[in-house]
Amino acid sequence: MLKSELVSLVAECCAGLTKTQVKYLVDDTFDYICEALATGSKVELRGFGTFYVRTNPPRIARNPKTGASVSLGAVSVPSFKAGKDIRAKLSDD
Repeated sequence: MLKSELVSLVAECCAGLTKTQVKYLVDDTFDYICEALATGSKVELRGFGTFYVRTNPPRIARNPKTGASVSLGAVSVPSFKAGKDIRAKLSDD
């Protein structure tokens, strides 16, 4: 599902809101989630899931073209763990 499709679906459900208003709400929601993750917080949406930041440790990689070893530093990546309700819906199919 694309963000534009999400905006259209929410606008259909909420008769009092225009697509432009819903787009601002969706954008703001995503911005708040990104800001929370950037500060190291986790975002828990009950029944949906939890967004959190996972840190991959530093490692030695190999350049596939030259075969030379390259040192890579630690990397923080966003992660998501699906909630109980989502896991139940997916396993029913």
